[in-house]
Amino acid sequence: AGESIAVTLSAAFSDIPSGFATSVFANVTVTSTEGSGYLVVRGSDLSGEVPLPSTSNINWSTSGLTLANLVLTTVGGENALEVHNGGPGRTHVIVDVQGYVPYVV
Repeated sequence: AGESIAVTLSAAFSDIPSGFATSVFANVTVTSTEGSGYLVVRGSDLSGEVPLPSTSNINWSTSGLTLANLVLTTVGGENALEVHNGGPGRTHVIVDVQGYVPYVV
């Protein structure tokens, strides 16, 4: 509740070489929600230097829901995604990467 976690792509998804993806398509699901809240998914910035965007990827209004949304987001410098639960209650989060945009020189 009210916290961010990092999902490292190279550790969780071995098909994506470290530093190779600039963006990913991910199906993000919240389940077993507690109360109301929202989820923000973005390229990792766990240093806290960049404020969270004013938009969210998933919103819920009550407990016990399961909701999903397809997200296109950048990959952070840590080769990770940041998943932020903006609600006062806890929720389970599932991140299923569907594809990625490779870094092109």
